[in-house]
Amino acid sequence: MMISQEQTFNKVSKAVPPQMWFSVSAIFHYLGPSFAVLLFPAVGVLGVAWFRIATAAVLFAPFTHPVKTLLLADRKARWFLLSLGCCLAVMNVSFYLALDRLPMSLVAAMEFVGTIAVALYGLRTKRNLIALCLVILGVVILI
Repeated sequence: MMISQEQTFNKVSKAVPPQMWFSVSAIFHYLGPSFAVLLFPAVGVLGVAWFRIATAAVLFAPFTHPVKTLLLADRKARWFLLSLGCCLAVMNVSFYLALDRLPMSLVAAMEFVGTIAVALYGLRTKRNLIALCLVILGVVILI
């Protein structure tokens, strides 16, 4: 019996605790821009953004099969997927342009503004309020 990639990913995702996924994600979330800033003088801001997008495409394509997905999708889904890709590319370029002009801590903190707004909108309990206050405190400390 052959195990599919989806089954393998499901096993791994269940075997690793969520806190570990979050920790690894957070480390790479800040390591990437830290190293990217060092590349700005060599390849420029847009070069770094392109490198990040291209590297992600090369690393994830074998697992996600984007060509197969596009071929199987209908016209509306293709338009949506291509629009999402363009949106993410613009987001990355904007992020790196901001890193080039502002302190990294401020740019990183600005990333959380949308998330905090959604959390504020969804505020329902005292526990939510405490969590929101802790997040805001963390962002202030980050700045």
